[in-house]
Amino acid sequence: MQLSQAYTPSPFSSPAYLPLQCIGMLGFNHSLGQIKTSVLVTYVQIDKLSTIDYQLSRQYKMVKLGLGKRQGYGEFCSPNWFLGAVGVQLEEYAFKYNYEYLSNK
Repeated sequence: MQLSQAYTPSPFSSPAYLPLQCIGMLGFNHSLGQIKTSVLVTYVQIDKLSTIDYQLSRQYKMVKLGLGKRQGYGEFCSPNWFLGAVGVQLEEYAFKYNYEYLSNK
């Protein structure tokens, strides 16, 4: 769980604090032979906007693939985001490309 509030200094106006942010994550990892499976649920609350991300990723040897969905609630929210990821795990380092697709249906 993370709570944060950003401060925005500005030379043209008086400084202001942005709305408080609350971020919570819950994850699970499971290995079966050389295949690793991970599930991650992320909740973000910023002022009147909240989102929940559901992500499932699998890793075989050094290649990682992931799929997910983001559901948004509140003001200025797009309801359906689909998430995709592809990456490489090199011992201690990981490189991953994420793609987010907005569906207005």
